[in-house]
Amino acid sequence: MLKNKKKLILNVCIGIFFLIGILTFYSTFSLENDYKFESLVYNIEDNYIEGISVNTSIELFVKYFDLENCSIEVVGLNNEKIVNGYVVNSSKTIVYDVNGNVIATYVNIVKGDYNNDGMVDNNDFYEMGKCLVSKCSMDEYLEKSVDIDDDGEFHINDLVLLDKAITGGYNDISLKEDSIILQSEEKGRLVAKVTPSYGINQNLKWVSLDESIVTVDDAGIVIGHKEGEAKVRVSTLDGKVSKEATIKVDNTIQLLSTSGVGYIGGKDVVVGIKSIDYDGITCSVSNESIVDCEIQDKKLVLKPKNVGSAVVTVTSPKYGKVTYSLETYSVYLNVMPKYLCLRPEGSNLITVSGFNSGELTFDFSDKDIIDNAYMVDYSGRRMLRIDAGMKQGRATLTVTEEHANTNNIVTVDVYNFTLADIGKVSKVGEEVSTTILGENLGELSCASRDNSKGTCRIEGNQLIVTPLVTGSVTVDVYNKLSYNGQLYDCGNTLFMVVAQE
Repeated sequence: MLKNKKKLILNVCIGIFFLIGILTFYSTFSLENDYKFESLVYNIEDNYIEGISVNTSIELFVKYFDLENCSIEVVGLNNEKIVNGYVVNSSKTIVYDVNGNVIATYVNIVKGDYNNDGMVDNNDFYEMGKCLVSKCSMDEYLEKSVDIDDDGEFHINDLVLLDKAITGGYNDISLKEDSIILQSEEKGRLVAKVTPSYGINQNLKWVSLDESIVTVDDAGIVIGHKEGEAKVRVSTLDGKVSKEATIKVDNTIQLLSTSGVGYIGGKDVVVGIKSIDYDGITCSVSNESIVDCEIQDKKLVLKPKNVGSAVVTVTSPKYGKVTYSLETYSVYLNVMPKYLCLRPEGSNLITVSGFNSGELTFDFSDKDIIDNAYMVDYSGRRMLRIDAGMKQGRATLTVTEEHANTNNIVTVDVYNFTLADIGKVSKVGEEVSTTILGENLGELSCASRDNSKGTCRIEGNQLIVTPLVTGSVTVDVYNKLSYNGQLYDCGNTLFMVVAQE
C-alpha cells in the first residue's frame, strides 16, 4: 500500500511582494538556488504534486505555480505534451531550466480519478469498488489517488468519503486570512480551500467588487491599483458557496516586520522594505549608542552595539515613514573547564553557563580524537558531555552560541596509560623495573605509599622500584599533561612489589 513519506518543503528566494498577503505556506522545491518552483495552492511532496482539483485545465494549472529561471509542461500517460485539456491523474509535470534541460519531474495526483480522465464521477466510484473487493494490484500512483483519507491504505472508508463528495457536493470555502495589504501594481495571491478537497470540482470563480482598486484573475492572483479598499469574492462555479476577502491598497512605505531582537556581536538584523519608490529612503535611530542603521538594497540593516532598546525610523521622501522597535542583548557563554584529558572512548560532563544564549553547536578539530559532544540532563542540570574517540592525541572542541559570535574552546587530550605488569616479586634492596605503556603520555612521576618500605623513580618509560624491607611496596604512577604552561593530572595506576630476604 501507500508509503508514508515526509514532506520536503524548502522556501527559496521568496520575493518581497509574495511575503505580504500570503495566505498559506509555500510548497517549494529548489536545486542549489538556481531556480524557483513553488506553489501556494498545491503540495509538492517528494516526486508528487497533490491537491489538484478535477476539471483543472492546463492553463489554470500552470497559473498556480510561481516560477523563476524555469518553465513547466504537462505530459499525459502517453508522454505527449498536453496543451489543451485537463490535468489527469498520473500525468506528469516536467520542470525545465532556462536552457531547456529537465531538472525535475513530478507525478500529478487527482484524488478519485481512477480512470485517469481528469474527472471524478460514478464510473470512478464503481471501478474503485470492484478493485477493493477483488484486491486488485495498483501502482503507487494509483494507490495514492484512491487513498482519499490519506491514511496510507485503500479501504471502504475511502469509497464512503468519495461517494459523499460526489453526491453531496460542496460544504464550504475557507480563506486562511480574509484580508491583505498591497501597494499599487503589487501582486499577491489569494488561496481558498474547498471542502471536501476531493471528488468534486474545486476550481473557483474570483470577482473583484471594485476593479479600480484591485483586479483578480481566475487563479486568485490580485493586483493593486489605486489606493483604497475593495472586496474580492470567491465562489464555487455553481455559486452555491462563497467567501469574501478585503484587499487594501496602501502606498505608505512599509516594513516586513515592525519589531525584533538583536545580539551584540551577532548577525545584523535585516528587515525588508516595501515601497513604490526606493529613491531617497533614509533611516534614523532614537538612541545611536544602541544600534547603527543603514539602507542596503531595499532593506533596513541594523548593527547592535550595546544592550538596550531603540526605535528606528525609516523615511521615504514621497511615501511617509514607518518605525521599527529593536531590543538588543548581550550573550554570555562559559564552558568549564577549558581543558580535559580522557582515556580512549571515555567521557566527561562539564558545566555550561550563560545568559541570552540559544542553541549550541559543536565543531571538532579531529573527529577521531573527540568523537562527539552534546547537551544532557544530569541531576536537574544541563551539562555538556564530551565523548573521546579511539585515537590518542590533542584536539579542540569549539562550542558556539547561535545568536552571536560567542564561543568557547575546550582542549581535549586523549591518552592511553598502562603498565606492562601489575606487580613483581623481588628481594630486599634489589631494584625491580616495569615498562610504562601508552600514547600521548605527558610528564610521568611516581610515589611510594610508604617510603620506609620502598622507593621509586622514573627513567624514560621505565618505572624502577627498590624495596627496603620484606613485605609489599605499593607505588602510584602518575601521568601529567601540560596545557598553557600548567600540568594537569591525567590518571594514575598502581604497581606492587612483594619483597623477601
